[in-house]
Amino acid sequence: MRKKPAPGKRINKTQKKIKIMIKVNVYGSKGLKKTSINLPDNIVGKFNEATLAQAMFVYSDNTHKKTARAKTRAEVWATGAKVWRQKGTGRARHGSRRAPIFVGGGKAHGPKGIKRVLDLTKKIKSLGLLSAINAKAKENRIVVVEDIASIKKTKDASKALEKVIESQSTKEIKSILLVLSSENKNSKLVFRNIKGLSVQYFPNLNAYIVFRNSLVIFDKEVFLKNKKSNKGDEKKIEKTLKSKNKYSKKISIKKAKAKKTKK
Repeated sequence: MRKKPAPGKRINKTQKKIKIMIKVNVYGSKGLKKTSINLPDNIVGKFNEATLAQAMFVYSDNTHKKTARAKTRAEVWATGAKVWRQKGTGRARHGSRRAPIFVGGGKAHGPKGIKRVLDLTKKIKSLGLLSAINAKAKENRIVVVEDIASIKKTKDASKALEKVIESQSTKEIKSILLVLSSENKNSKLVFRNIKGLSVQYFPNLNAYIVFRNSLVIFDKEVFLKNKKSNKGDEKKIEKTLKSKNKYSKKISIKKAKAKKTKK
């Protein structure tokens, strides 16, 4: 039997979602620190180690070509004659030179050259990415840059990056990831020749790319664009909830009428 709640206390079926507030430094196009902002909820999620580990395993496994192949004893060329006679030699009996124990024989349980591509569900992909960003943000390895489109030369870009790296109080930075919005696609031409830096567009991001880099630099327009898209999504959700509530009210009225008729 379920225990009844104490008088005066109500059970909240819908619990409020806890907002994750992570602050990140904002730099200008010249590499000077300006302010600090909170990362939006749609980019920083709750850290889930198991989901991140699964995503990392699948992405890293799919990077391998898997073209290695070894010949079995059926495919190796060798004489068909018996190695030595069955009895009288004192050695173990053998019937084929193609056996795996002989030099030049076939490989037992070797790689077969079959490429198996692992896949993730959409939910695990998104949760893995959010977990990776969360982990980097907690380690103070995420930075936001304003007015990236104003940088026109690689020389200016490298100077700005040096200033950003100097201001970071983290360990050695071996690799840097620059995340651009789809509006600033041309900025990739400025940053692509800088050593140790890789450029990705935000829609193409995944957990593996984020997690393997030492420092992640976000274009500020990524956050602004996602806020606009989220407002549209929220309106759609509100409409669906309203329609569901109307439907549930109709059902409850029908049930009440049915009970009255039975009585």
